[in-house]
Amino acid sequence: MLTCPFCQHTFSTKQRLLSHLSRANKCYDINQPGVSQIVLNLLGFNQATQKKKKFMVENEESDSCLTSATSTTNVVSSGTIPDTITTSPPTAVILSIKDKDVSTLVNQDEPVCPFCMQIFGCQENLARHQRTVHQQHPDNYIPSPVSPSDESPKYIVNENLYNILLHQFESEMATLKYIRNCVQNKTRGGSDLLYRIYFEGRNPHEYPLEVIDIKSKKVYYRRPNDMVLDDNLCYLKSILIENLRNCYLHFCHQIISSNLEDNDVLFDEYDLREIQRYVMELSDDKKKERLIMGLLERVSKVKSPHRS
Repeated sequence: MLTCPFCQHTFSTKQRLLSHLSRANKCYDINQPGVSQIVLNLLGFNQATQKKKKFMVENEESDSCLTSATSTTNVVSSGTIPDTITTSPPTAVILSIKDKDVSTLVNQDEPVCPFCMQIFGCQENLARHQRTVHQQHPDNYIPSPVSPSDESPKYIVNENLYNILLHQFESEMATLKYIRNCVQNKTRGGSDLLYRIYFEGRNPHEYPLEVIDIKSKKVYYRRPNDMVLDDNLCYLKSILIENLRNCYLHFCHQIISSNLEDNDVLFDEYDLREIQRYVMELSDDKKKERLIMGLLERVSKVKSPHRS
């Protein structure tokens, strides 16, 4: 077990301790310039310094021998022995951290992120860390989604909404943050997520359903060759809510996987128990209907063509 000297928290591995010390909410004095000494020790900078000193000594000895040999040769060739032999001072090559890749200062078997200096167990985790953390702006930046393509769903069927959102945002981090906001807003957030998947960016005649009378719940859903009346919204509540629940569960799975593979980079921002509790609440028929009715009210505000 490793202990943080600043807050006395214990960690099972060096990697987790380094992640703890590298976070934005540092437990040591943030006004102190430079990097904490313990972080440098964990990154192997002391070892690099020792190697640098050893290299400088060896280089100095090599230059001294070379200079002595040259002076001796000159003396023998001239046939005279001068009173004093002047030799030029040895030139040592000093390694600079700025001129040297940071990843070479630590164990070559441990991949290091060149941006935040985190160490990872394998190259795949490092690549995933850079893809999810450093390729996007920090905090709450969410890029604009791509416009719906032919691969987007045109019919209401069982499908993986998480993968569809990941395709739209083109970023796993942005997808996770968007789903988190939807979960926090519960009913409104769920209807917003479904609207984004099935309706946003489409022409009304391409909608997968058509609202005839929202008060009487007269709604038709589209199939490849016809439109089918959904009696009491049974089909919509069954398919859409199931897709939404699976999306939230997939979201929880991704957060847990990120926590295990990426050193708690994402875990602290999410309350998984609250999310799982809300997923269980979506099995209630009243909550299903409330969410679907909110979606239909939003769809009905857009003028749609009459059924032929």
